[in-house]
Order: sequence, then structure tokens, then C-alpha cells
Amino acid sequence: ALDLDAIREIVEAGELKRAARMLNTADARIPDLSRGLNYVALTAYMSEKHHAAHMLWTRAYGLDPDSPNIMYNLAHLRVDLGRYDEAQPVVERLLEMKPHLSLAKQLKATIDERTGER
Repeated sequence: ALDLDAIREIVEAGELKRAARMLNTADARIPDLSRGLNYVALTAYMSEKHHAAHMLWTRAYGLDPDSPNIMYNLAHLRVDLGRYDEAQPVVERLLEMKPHLSLAKQLKATIDERTGER
């Protein structure tokens, strides 16, 4: 299993890039890898390192495509980056899984508004 505490310590020591590199190249069969990727991606996002966050969340989504948390985070970042065509299918899938999730509904409304769809 992935030692999430060790990853957290690396991030807290200011070595976000090292943690991201470790997780992005880690064996996909490692249990909890998607959780570690999600944590480091969130930290990268909060540090305005959007490219790194996108890379990590994209990998996390590939490993755990049924995680509403990862789906929302990835879609939200893509909307922030103006990548509406990439955010749309993730939001739609999230709404299929969680039709009452208001945050996902807000993301869909934002995408629709910014792309001129209704």
C-alpha cells in the first residue's frame, strides 16, 4: 500500500514537485494510489500549479473513474482552465452517478453558460 503519511510529509516539507513525480510514475497497481494523487493534486491546485494538478487528477481519474471526488476536482480544474470540452463528459458522468450533487450541477451550468449551450 502507498504510505499516504510519507507523501503528506514530503508535501508539507515543500517538495510538491518530488511528491508529484513519485506518484505520477508509481505502479498503477499500488492500493490507494488514486487517493495520494488526489491529495497532491489538490495541494498543487491550491498552490496555483494547475498543470501539475491536471496531470495528477487525470491519472487519478484513469485509476479510479468512479470516484466522485476525483471526478469533481478534475472537472472543476478543467472549467477553471477553460477546457470546457474536456470537463463536459466528466461532469455528465458525475451527474449520472450523483444526480443531486449541487456542485456538479453548478459546474454544468457554468460550462453551458460559457459555451453558449442550454
